Amino acid sequence: MDLRIIKTHKAIRDAFIDLLSEQEYDEITIQDILNKGLVNRATFYKYYAGKSDLAGQMITDFRQKIEQLLNDRLTADVQMLEIIMDNHGQAIFEIRKQMLALWKIRTKKHNLYQDMFGMLKQNFIVLAQQKTDDMPLPKNLDYQATIMATMFMTTLKYYFEQDLPIPKNLPDDWQQMIDIAKI
Repeated sequence: MDLRIIKTHKAIRDAFIDLLSEQEYDEITIQDILNKGLVNRATFYKYYAGKSDLAGQMITDFRQKIEQLLNDRLTADVQMLEIIMDNHGQAIFEIRKQMLALWKIRTKKHNLYQDMFGMLKQNFIVLAQQKTDDMPLPKNLDYQATIMATMFMTTLKYYFEQDLPIPKNLPDDWQQMIDIAKI
């Protein structure tokens, strides 16, 4: 792809992320994006049919990154898992601003937060099914997957809003919460 096209897409997308960080999705106009990104209307419409199309393309790109990270987790052997998880934690932290901004888009057509929740839930179910050799499949697997996805998404949101990386001892923190709740 031509370097000018790459720069144009980046300017438009960066402007959109900046605007989402400042205001609600419904309040953002195409003109706001054009002004912030220093792009003219014809150029914008050359690549995007409108604000919803821009949001959709960005969410699709983001979903692909997350799907790859989750797939890496499923296919990792035990020795490589910690290294992969550390690398993924860093990769996710680097895109936290975009993630937080895109999570603000909650329309019938676009909802990255809910999409990621569903992806994490499904990933947990697949992971549990892969581990049936070690332990029996839980009867309440859907519930456990829902709780795991909830905990993970809430953790991401909490740490990223604090501008902090995801701690490496996250499973220990979760175990400590369970232990406290037992008391």
